[in-house]
Amino acid sequence: MIVTNRAIELFFDPATEAVLTSLLRELNPSPLLQWGVRPHVSLLLCAGFEAGSEAALAAFARTQPPLPITLGSVGSFPGDLGVVFLAPVQTRGLLDLHVALNDHMAAFTPRRNAHYEPGVWVPHCTQGMLFNEEELADALKICRRAPPIAGTFTEIGFHETTTDTSVSGFDRVIDTRYRATFPLTGH
Repeated sequence: MIVTNRAIELFFDPATEAVLTSLLRELNPSPLLQWGVRPHVSLLLCAGFEAGSEAALAAFARTQPPLPITLGSVGSFPGDLGVVFLAPVQTRGLLDLHVALNDHMAAFTPRRNAHYEPGVWVPHCTQGMLFNEEELADALKICRRAPPIAGTFTEIGFHETTTDTSVSGFDRVIDTRYRATFPLTGH
């Protein structure tokens, strides 16, 4: 079955993105670089974006200043997807931004993924996925050796990933693309 997941994501300043990209290169066989995925934190996932969503997200970005962040812990989600992530420290600023975005974009993001709703959301910056047990253990070791990473969220944008759920492993991703990104300017 072909499925397209749509997300709104926060992106890091260039220096932090470079540090995270370097860490991704150490995580062999992390497919994220192969798929062209930028380091990010997803704020919401939904079935689609309604007309006017780009203008609405651009307007939201103008209300939000760049947000300092520290990726201070390492984790893995339960289940068989073999996901390793770095978790940001959950500051009031990050949680408030998440709630404000969900409120602002409610009319433009139908059929949202419940795991990304305020109060349930686990903020994370995925470092790799689809690891088998041995690869997962190795990826966790590599990420645990990295010191906390301090940076700034400077952009927000739309991301779409199309997967074939009947295929396992790295071949399941058919396409990944960014529709639009907007700088966080706070004015």
